[in-house]
Amino acid sequence: MPFYSIIILFIGDVMKVYPPEAYPPQN
Repeated sequence: MPFYSIIILFIGDVMKVYPPEAYPPQN
C-alpha cells in the first residue's frame, strides 16, 4: 500500500470524526 494512501485514509477518518468547527479552516 502506497504511503500517500495511508495518509489519505487517515485524513478521511479525521474528517469523519471531527466536525468542521473542531479545527480552523484550511485555506
